[in-house]
Amino acid sequence: MSKRTWMILLDIVLFLIMIALIVPDATGIRLHEWAGTILFLLVIPHLLSSWPWIRRNSMDVFLKKNWRQRFNYLINAAFFISLVLAIFTGIMISAVCFPALGKHSGTYGYWGESHEFFSNSVMCLTVLHLALNWNIIIGYIRKTGAGSAALSSVRMQDMLRLIVRSLLIIVTATIFCILIYVFIESTHLLQRFETKPAEIYPAKWNPGLYEFIAGIALIPLFAYICWRWLKIRL
Repeated sequence: MSKRTWMILLDIVLFLIMIALIVPDATGIRLHEWAGTILFLLVIPHLLSSWPWIRRNSMDVFLKKNWRQRFNYLINAAFFISLVLAIFTGIMISAVCFPALGKHSGTYGYWGESHEFFSNSVMCLTVLHLALNWNIIIGYIRKTGAGSAALSSVRMQDMLRLIVRSLLIIVTATIFCILIYVFIESTHLLQRFETKPAEIYPAKWNPGLYEFIAGIALIPLFAYICWRWLKIRL
């Protein structure tokens, strides 16, 4: 199986997990928490596959007067930050996967409100992310259908690059989490919200399953509409 095929399958899995996270009623709180943890681990190879684009645009985004390129870069950056913070705030109210982490675990207060905010931000940014990269996605799928080269052999130098880049992604995500934690603790914002125990609820296949199916259909539709609109505006 080619590298391009593997990446398309990875992106499909990421998309399905993200839809499932948007509708926790379809999975229940246990699977919801585990899916959120797995999501971040799968985001790392997704970012590694896009590393040439990240490196090139990180250097050029503020130098070239290309507003579409800047907008796309900033949306992707906001997407990554929101995703990291959605996962982090989810950990802080975890009732299953990480109930022992942090003194605020297992409660809904500021962390619960923040988790809901960043989760909704991820949903909106997913639509924009797909819209801004619609041509790339379609072209990638077409090239895969036409056939592509097999996976090349991995050299030690390439492996070291992958390790370093993976660590860079993890360190960056960790820095965001530390900054938001220090900010919350130093400003005592947690004291302004009433807390209550987190509820461990099972999956509700109706209407949870319908919401999951609707998400699979509607998010690409909204992304296509945004792509058509942005194609005219930008």
